[in-house]
Amino acid sequence: MKYSVPILSVVAWVVIIAMSYLNPSGTIPMDSIRRNPGFFLVGTSVLAFVLPLLAMQARNFGHFLLRWGVGFLLLLALSWYAAIHWHRDFLVFEAQLIMMYLIIFILTIDSFHVIRKKHQVYRFIFLGAIVIFSLWTLWLMLMSYTIVTREEPRWIEATAYNVVNGIIGIAFLVSAILLRERSNRVVHMVDGVLYLDDRSITAFLSPQENRIVSAFLLEPTHHQTCSSLLSLLKGIGKNGHDNGLPPLEGAGDCEHCMDERWTASACPVYRNLKNRIADSKKYLELLQIGTIVPVSENPRDIKEKGWRLRFFDDIKCHSS
Repeated sequence: MKYSVPILSVVAWVVIIAMSYLNPSGTIPMDSIRRNPGFFLVGTSVLAFVLPLLAMQARNFGHFLLRWGVGFLLLLALSWYAAIHWHRDFLVFEAQLIMMYLIIFILTIDSFHVIRKKHQVYRFIFLGAIVIFSLWTLWLMLMSYTIVTREEPRWIEATAYNVVNGIIGIAFLVSAILLRERSNRVVHMVDGVLYLDDRSITAFLSPQENRIVSAFLLEPTHHQTCSSLLSLLKGIGKNGHDNGLPPLEGAGDCEHCMDERWTASACPVYRNLKNRIADSKKYLELLQIGTIVPVSENPRDIKEKGWRLRFFDDIKCHSS
């Protein structure tokens, strides 16, 4: 991914050089470049590749801003210089440069962990990116219309630039979508320890509550009944094997409880389980992770039909 924008930058620059040098429409010649085309092609193309790459390889946010700003200004100055001294088509690179450096910013900003409220900020950035992409697409449609109707005298060059601009627009949209995906926080479990992104949240839960939340996470559907949850908390999975969770002290008489439909007052294990689930629910909501809800609205069916862990919209779950 780090080479995508540098390669795109080189392609955009080389296409402008090729169209200006070959002059397929025969309108505006560029005689000065013909004297030393090799130096111009190689030297400027190297800059078009290296400067975006340096920005994307920055190790901290301060270095990134410096490389991002300096690289953008240098390439902007290069396009102006080339437009003044060689060919006006190099001004096309300015709009492309703005889009490509926006792509660099969108692709790189998440790696520095400088934004805390990612869900809100990244959503705002995504909406802004959609507006920019819409305007970019509208501009391409207008250019395409002038090409099709032959109102553009240099339609061959304009077609080549439009193709590059279309690729840049698609890359911009993809980068915005990837950033929106990164706005989701991740809940995962490693070696029995619960993490929200890179922060352990096990300390916020009691040992029993930690086992309860872990049991819901281990289940692909995040659904547990009283009996299945109790089996998991004993250290036995649904397949009859050890599930890796520490055992829960105090086993209930599940067979009689289910047959005789004991209530929470008659079954201390079920009562304790309901209380622990309620406490776990409070912590999950406090941490803005999700909530635990009964599958059935009928209180008498909760023991048989169980509960389901529901994550909030900005949460993803990975279990390992």
